[in-house]
Amino acid sequence: MKRFFAIFTLVAAALAIAACSDKKKENAEPQGPAVVVTLSESELTLTKDQTAQLTCKAEGLGDGAELFWRSQDAGIVTVKDGLVTPVAGGRTQVIAGWHQYRDTCDVFVDVPLEGIVLNVEERELKLGKTFKMKASGSPEDFTDSWDLKWSSSNTSVATVDEEGVVTGLAEGDAVITATVGSVSASATIKVREKISALVQTAANIKGIYFELPRNWVSNQTVLTFECLMRGDAFKGGNGSAVNSLFGVEGYWLLRIGDVAPLADNQLEVAGGNWQTQAKFDAGEWYHLAVVWDYPNRKGYLYLNGELLEEHNISAQARIAGTNSQKCRIGASYLDGSTNNRYFDGAVAEMRVWNVVRTAEEIAEHMYEYDTEELGTAGLLAYWKFNEGEGNTVADHSGHNHPVTSIGGDITWEDVALP
Repeated sequence: MKRFFAIFTLVAAALAIAACSDKKKENAEPQGPAVVVTLSESELTLTKDQTAQLTCKAEGLGDGAELFWRSQDAGIVTVKDGLVTPVAGGRTQVIAGWHQYRDTCDVFVDVPLEGIVLNVEERELKLGKTFKMKASGSPEDFTDSWDLKWSSSNTSVATVDEEGVVTGLAEGDAVITATVGSVSASATIKVREKISALVQTAANIKGIYFELPRNWVSNQTVLTFECLMRGDAFKGGNGSAVNSLFGVEGYWLLRIGDVAPLADNQLEVAGGNWQTQAKFDAGEWYHLAVVWDYPNRKGYLYLNGELLEEHNISAQARIAGTNSQKCRIGASYLDGSTNNRYFDGAVAEMRVWNVVRTAEEIAEHMYEYDTEELGTAGLLAYWKFNEGEGNTVADHSGHNHPVTSIGGDITWEDVALP
């Protein structure tokens, strides 16, 4: 027994020595001459219409060793056999080498700012009200510093602060100018006691939503939904990051963005299996109308009063809600998270009909529907979102379906549409 234990001890010691020896081998410097990789340039500055040829020198490699080339961000530059080709403005690195032996070149694609785009060219502003001007650079991938300055040509009529917020002080016209370096753009603000815009107030509902009772309506064989809407950010990317506008999760829901192939800013009629071709630009106002004609198995999508596309449908529009999923404005799939698929933007003139609205009716009444003159036949609900204060939105259809914000306060905005 003692002999066996002695043999076992010797074997264990030998294995330990071997393991230690192997570990030393792993940590040892590679045998043979050192490999040194060097690029012909350590940094490059290019314009979008330029290319550059890099060469890579590798010392200590045998014949036949193949070097790799890679761009750290192929959205800025691509590289093939050392030829660097710009794609968009920005900074990145080109990497070349063999296995862990490599060198890098810092690449800057210089795209000058050519112009400034404002969210309005001309608009009326009610006396005493404010309006936020927005400016963006052109082209979108410019690399110049964005040191934006605002100015007013007539500060007795309208002032503008450093954030672009214009305040109407007296009746008259003022030119508001945005300037970055030597580049500028201007818009005319007409301050008036009374303005001609049909829609002057809208509700920003980011982070909040509205809920309707489960049986507020029955399931509809025909339905027309209309709304003025402005999306300020489109999250997309996965099923929990959509922007929900109106409807019932899992049954019939208008939402923007979902899993691929739907784009972040693309409209989907979920529950109707309709991935529409409608796409929205952030910060832009649109009139959206969806007509659901189940008896004739047809769906129609209108954008800004024009028919965009038709779709074959096979189910009714279920907006009555269920025990677990109510009909909501501005959210869906409430799972207790901070997201809840909120709509990030503003709405106005939201109407729900139980009739098929014609193309002419939709185009004629995008911004206003006079119930006193035209009646309320077919209207299920009509939320103008024009209160300007408070958190309850009245229903002008005559069916008494007011809605109150949940999760926070409505942010009321002064707008001028059209």
